[in-house]
Amino acid sequence: MNKPLFSLLIALSVASGADARLTAVDAFCMAPPEVMPMISPVRRAEMVKLFEAGVAGQASPNVFGGKVEVLDVSQDAVTLSHATDATLTVALLPAAGRDTLLMTVETLPTPAPDSNVRIYTRDWKPLQGLYEEPAVRDWALKGRQAEAAEVLPFMLAEGRWDSASRELILTPTIERWIDEETRPRVASMIRRSLVLVWNGRKFVVRK
Repeated sequence: MNKPLFSLLIALSVASGADARLTAVDAFCMAPPEVMPMISPVRRAEMVKLFEAGVAGQASPNVFGGKVEVLDVSQDAVTLSHATDATLTVALLPAAGRDTLLMTVETLPTPAPDSNVRIYTRDWKPLQGLYEEPAVRDWALKGRQAEAAEVLPFMLAEGRWDSASRELILTPTIERWIDEETRPRVASMIRRSLVLVWNGRKFVVRK
């Protein structure tokens, strides 16, 4: 590991612990291996610098031999692609009455695109109960809950985080997984999107 750069990362971590103005880049670079095993902290910092310098589209090998590329960097979120059609967003969650929290939204491509959402403290300790994955009944249109539960054993959905509105927009992908004959029926009984709003304490479904 590049010792000067590693020392810089440690300094950033200490500074962000003393200063509440944590940035998404700080969080992204300091994520532990269990959160982001595919690319080292040093390489993450290097890729962010390249992106901010305007050198976009430069995919690099990850520790598993696949490709990883930074797609977007802002004050509140960092998004990268890894493996084949997989993406990962690291975002800040302003929290009521506590330090800023962290969230990851990872979208994997099989069997159809599906996003996993996890929330952490600012030092990457997992938190439970702040995000509950919407159930089939949450997706079903009014009066179609029982029918949807009968047809769909689970839901698959792709998530997109909007930092400005503090909304997680979920788009269903379950239709790509089920057989063609059932798709029209499923399309007629579920919502085309589901919006979860971060209220400073947890995510709630917008009715």
